[in-house]
Amino acid sequence: MKNQHFETFLRSVAIVLMFFIALFTGSCSKDTQNNEVSNEQQTEIPNKKGTTTETAAVTSTCTSGCWIGAVNQASQQVELYDRWITNWDDPSALHWSWKPTTALGFTSTEVSQWYNPNDFKIRYVSAWGGNYIAAAAGGGLVAISAYPSGVKKWAAFVGSSSTTNLHGIELLPDGCVAVAVSTGDFIRVYKSSTGAATSATATLNDAHQVLWDPQYDCLWAVGANMLQKYAVNTTGATPVLTLLTTYTIPTSWAHALGAMYGDTDKLYVASNTNVYVFDKLAGTFTPAPGNLNMSHVKAISNNPAGVVIRTRPDGDKVPIPASPSPGASWTTSYVDYYTPTGTYVASGHKTGASFYRGFVYNTLYQ
Repeated sequence: MKNQHFETFLRSVAIVLMFFIALFTGSCSKDTQNNEVSNEQQTEIPNKKGTTTETAAVTSTCTSGCWIGAVNQASQQVELYDRWITNWDDPSALHWSWKPTTALGFTSTEVSQWYNPNDFKIRYVSAWGGNYIAAAAGGGLVAISAYPSGVKKWAAFVGSSSTTNLHGIELLPDGCVAVAVSTGDFIRVYKSSTGAATSATATLNDAHQVLWDPQYDCLWAVGANMLQKYAVNTTGATPVLTLLTTYTIPTSWAHALGAMYGDTDKLYVASNTNVYVFDKLAGTFTPAPGNLNMSHVKAISNNPAGVVIRTRPDGDKVPIPASPSPGASWTTSYVDYYTPTGTYVASGHKTGASFYRGFVYNTLYQ
């Protein structure tokens, strides 16, 4: 009988503890203003940090939340924010930031070519034995640095913003780098793996973004109303780009190309007016669900937990949110979170920021 009474007592204690844990978790959930559709139902986000493995090997990937990568044209930096903190004015929200400096090994000329950052990727390069950041700025500088030290590995000048406008970047598994150039209407792959500046170039009208696909061993690129698939050969002294297939996007002026983590046969593709889910096997574009499908989306991707991360200029939102970007019309001070079905969840916001792109930071490609 004593044992039965003791077991009953323990069960009662456990129930009370579970009640207080649930109550505390609920009270700590965060809500933020919906900056796009005033009548959307918000979903609460637990106020806790996800697990990250940013500096581990090629198998590294966040297990749930993933940090958020953002290119901030106000600070002229690339930045990594905590997914679980929505007030990015809180100093603890910013985990890492970078821009080229002479202290990191860049020349003064290269530093002057870094303005209006547009894109970056952090990938594991086995030949170099670690993670590296490849970053692109509208001013024309493409740079590779060790992560997280930021020390220069390689750099090249693609051309001035008036003639090229460097827009997108991808770091290939062997250390070569691919770029998308919008005003210049081309994509290019540099032999950066050996420190060389030799390259291969392919014409793509208004090229905006590139993404490596390890499953299909190809490079995807978007521009105008086209999604293109390229084979890349970097074994020789000069890379070789071979166009395999061109898919016609239903609407024009593609701006974004993002991985759909959890489904290696799907990609997010955004044009000037719509967002699509592209099926690699069927070669088809399906409108993204709910409020994922909006105009002028500059970046879109999802994390392994299913949360979709998206950026869209503040001037295109209805109503225009409080404390919008003070910068160019294509920027925002918010990075927005959505459910997979397109329901708004929350936003990471930094006062005075001018983010062009915000996306899931993941060292894995797909």
